Amino acid sequence: MISGIILAVAGISVMLVGLVLMVRQQRQKSVDLQRAEKISVHLVEAKLVQRDMENLLTRVTEKSTEVVNLLHAEVAVAQETITAVNDTITMIKDERQSLQAEHKQPVAAATRVGTKPAGLLRVSPPYPLQKYRQMRNRSAKASARETNPLAKGEKIISRLGRGEPRYWTRELRYEQIPHLELAGLTETEIAQLLDLGQGEVQLAIQLRRKLRGVGNLEVR
Repeated sequence: MISGIILAVAGISVMLVGLVLMVRQQRQKSVDLQRAEKISVHLVEAKLVQRDMENLLTRVTEKSTEVVNLLHAEVAVAQETITAVNDTITMIKDERQSLQAEHKQPVAAATRVGTKPAGLLRVSPPYPLQKYRQMRNRSAKASARETNPLAKGEKIISRLGRGEPRYWTRELRYEQIPHLELAGLTETEIAQLLDLGQGEVQLAIQLRRKLRGVGNLEVR
């Protein structure tokens, strides 16, 4: 009888150990399932970001011709401005020489007599010179504003006329990352300006550089 009780107790112990092991296995399975779900969610998000980046790069490639044409137009405008400034400088020099020639004879005559003619000691600069100085000051202020990358980025955003970037679609915000990067903005500034995560901006820039490297290899 005692041996039977011992066998019964042993059987119950074995059953309890089996139940404990089953419970642990079930818990481990649930933990593994949760981890697998999280990994699948991250993979889906990564695929979506990659798809958006590929679409963005496709559009950027299509618009490269427009950007090049715009740069050529800006270069032409800059050349015209330089030509106008050179013409203004030449005109200023000519007017200075003519003014010096006009006042040379009266000053010499007054010196011989021993008097100083009024109005000849201080000659106000001609109007083209004043206009040139104003143009130079305005261009200096404009260049100072344009050297600030953040101001350039805000100007690029304002040109679109779509309001604040936080109300844009994510794809439209991704499209502006290459333009802002070319303007000299850092990843932190781009993320702050477009209301995106810094990790998204880093991933977009890295993917763009990788695809650009693949394109260069294919061209070679």
